[in-house]
Amino acid sequence: MSQLLNDTSQISKFIPISNDLNFAMQKTIDLTKLYDDPESKEFARILENDQNKELLHAVFSSSPYLTQLMFKDPKLVLRMFIEPVDDLIEEIFNDLNTELLSVSDSTHLKKTVRDKKSEVALSLAFADLSGKWSLEKITNTLSKFAEMSVQLSVNYLLHQAIIDGDLNHSDLNHTVMNVGEKSGYVVLAMGKLGGRELNYSSDIDLIVLFDRDIIRYSGNKTAQSFFIKLTQNLVKIISDRTADGYVFRTDLRLRPDPGATPIALSMEGAETYYQTVGLNWERAAMIKARPIAGDIKAGYDFLQRIKGFVWRKHLDYAAIEDIHAIKTLIHKFHHHSEIKLKGFDVKLGPGGIREIEFYAQIHQLISGGRNLSLRVAPTCLALHALVQNDMLDESDNQILQNAYRYLRT
Repeated sequence: MSQLLNDTSQISKFIPISNDLNFAMQKTIDLTKLYDDPESKEFARILENDQNKELLHAVFSSSPYLTQLMFKDPKLVLRMFIEPVDDLIEEIFNDLNTELLSVSDSTHLKKTVRDKKSEVALSLAFADLSGKWSLEKITNTLSKFAEMSVQLSVNYLLHQAIIDGDLNHSDLNHTVMNVGEKSGYVVLAMGKLGGRELNYSSDIDLIVLFDRDIIRYSGNKTAQSFFIKLTQNLVKIISDRTADGYVFRTDLRLRPDPGATPIALSMEGAETYYQTVGLNWERAAMIKARPIAGDIKAGYDFLQRIKGFVWRKHLDYAAIEDIHAIKTLIHKFHHHSEIKLKGFDVKLGPGGIREIEFYAQIHQLISGGRNLSLRVAPTCLALHALVQNDMLDESDNQILQNAYRYLRT
């Protein structure tokens, strides 16, 4: 065991290795038994490499989820040791696009996206734990998969609505792959998905809107009730736990006044809310907003209309005081007065991920209305923009960048 811990390979830098080495070794033997010749011989050859063996031992000792996925798809495990991860991920994405054309119903779609989520999670974990991919590449790829899953699900639901006679489409040449265009229904990604910074275990934060001037509703109920039902079905496809697991937990609470508004909201209603009673924390949230599914153009048009709410050229004292109040509430709620190692929350604790994100966003809110170069979503890029505008010292930037990457890793 000490020899494994002293090894210079990447894996020991990232996750702890269990003391139960016998368990890990037995799991490796069990995995080998799932291969048929000549694959078993190929896998045995791969395990002659100590670093490959250590990677498997660490996964089996530390991650029940990845262990389950490895035994679910041992052929993919073998391919991960032989083929470039980039090729595997590209193949998964291509397969997902292709399979949408043959999806027969929502149950079929649920299984398809869940199977692909398992393949993506396992492939990305291999690229991550073996040190082959950077943090940015991992979070960007995971975000791309989440975005793609929502896109395909929205396209399927809109296409079914046209078949059922609930929607007309302005383009007679539409297909299931491009049905979202000119539909007037759009899904905005918020938070880490909006910034392409998604974690393995992140919820995906979404805001769902529809443009009454574009939609062509032809059903028997109201347009709003129809789009509420469609959004509920979207959440079920992505979030429901089935025998194949779930894709992502979905959170719709970043929409305007979530306690009083429906989960699918008209753009007119959302725009009125932001321009009249929108709060500063909502301005901060909208920094990372971007359309990812449905009518992408309508989504960008909406964001353009509310940019005056997000990016104010002038702030009064009350607005600045409100921004400071947000930080005070974060400190109070998450006990920032208690600096401790045991039980430290790397996301919400003092000096944690949220603090670094908030540092960038507070400067973006104050100066982004006058300086377009500050209007960037990813946290690390936002910090670099502050340096370029003489709002952050390079030495402090490196401290924040290193801490952010360390905590995210």
